[in-house]
Amino acid sequence: MGQHTLTVEAVDTVGNVGSASVTVTVDNTAPTVSITEPAADATVSGTVTVSADTADGQGVTEVRFLVDGVLQGTKAAAPFSLAWDTTIAANGLHTVTIEARDAAGNVGSASVSVTVQNPPT
Repeated sequence: MGQHTLTVEAVDTVGNVGSASVTVTVDNTAPTVSITEPAADATVSGTVTVSADTADGQGVTEVRFLVDGVLQGTKAAAPFSLAWDTTIAANGLHTVTIEARDAAGNVGSASVSVTVQNPPT
């Protein structure tokens, strides 16, 4: 984790030495995700806002919104929120998951369970 310098040296047949260096940043820490809406165990209906706060030392490059494992949409920049039309979901328990990916490809996620309760059509 952190910055590291990689150096390569080459020596020719008469002993001349050449070298080159590059600094790289190793990032194996996933972003943190906190779902701010909807609340865990909430009962929802109609169109509801799904949103999250994220944090990562190298920056978040993509946030994915899923309901029951099915992608509902993505965002590449804050604010990380999405309007979810619950009228196309069956009434009952559903899992809302938000995944955040950083530039290194690390993924962090958070989930909440909600109950969809729309009137019969």
